[in-house]
Amino acid sequence: MATFPPPDLLSSGQVVIVTDQILSPADFLLHRTLASHFKDHKDARCIVLLVSESISRWNAIASRATVNLAALIESQALRFLDMVKDIQPHLGTDDSTRSTLVPLINEVRSLLQQQGDVQADQPTLILLDDISTLEWMGYATNELAKFLRALSILARKGNASLVVRHHVITPDTPDELFRFLLQLCTYHIDVRPLSSGRSGAVNGEISLYRGPSNGTAHVKTIPRQHAVQYRLTDAAAVYFEKGTGQAVL
Repeated sequence: MATFPPPDLLSSGQVVIVTDQILSPADFLLHRTLASHFKDHKDARCIVLLVSESISRWNAIASRATVNLAALIESQALRFLDMVKDIQPHLGTDDSTRSTLVPLINEVRSLLQQQGDVQADQPTLILLDDISTLEWMGYATNELAKFLRALSILARKGNASLVVRHHVITPDTPDELFRFLLQLCTYHIDVRPLSSGRSGAVNGEISLYRGPSNGTAHVKTIPRQHAVQYRLTDAAAVYFEKGTGQAVL
């Protein structure tokens, strides 16, 4: 049976983008990433930037993976920043008065500094659950690009890994924000529905590519023709090699 993600994909300084589509949302992969981060590292830290999912949903799914978010939040190992709540009062106003994303960058910087003061070598993850919704709210692509670039710089300086999800609406015609993310990333995880259509045994497939910012990283990539397929269950996702879905039923 296949596994995903590969070991060391989220090592310090890596910038990983996760793209998904309407028929194959990658929520499960984000939740798995958070759970694995805390299970694999005793002194792990994580900052989650919320856009499209609530803390209650994160808590409900984490409990199925036996991860106690309440305890992690209480110990400040896990911090949630509700981006929509912070910018909501300014939505609909003109560009001269609308809040920028700079305060959020400053808040992430402050949290990284606080966590760094606790233990310099602790594994740290920054997870942005949805960048696309901010664009749909009216933020310009160049403004989001500046925000993402600043976020990636903070992650690399703080030896943290950064995961950003982007919804792809037109797979055959990449949008401007998608193209920018591809230039920024170390790795690109692409979650897609089956090209052959819906299946009761398989929910979708996952490919993994190196990005232009990949220097010495050597995680084995997964081209689309050898994509890892997955099936979602109540508790988690089951992964398997392409064409072997019936074996896990």
